[in-house]
Amino acid sequence: MGKKRREAKKLRKAMPKTWKEALRFLPGLAFRIFLVMFGLTGILLLLDLIGLHWALNPLVQLGTYLIGYFAFQSFILGPLNPYRSIRRK
Repeated sequence: MGKKRREAKKLRKAMPKTWKEALRFLPGLAFRIFLVMFGLTGILLLLDLIGLHWALNPLVQLGTYLIGYFAFQSFILGPLNPYRSIRRK
């Protein structure tokens, strides 16, 4: 099997094409989102415990969660990313 064909096969296997195929990724995605949000909540609570009460402001929390989600998006959505070759032409 040629290199291009092998990479194309890995790409086809990586991406779910139907909803039923995507369902097997949902528990892992939910767990990864839980890990990220749990960590961010812990950081906000620690900031409040050391006396920085602005951490309880809803706008600060919303901003923190949004920044955290976008910062860890590659970790959260990692299982859904198609296979990418390390070599670039």
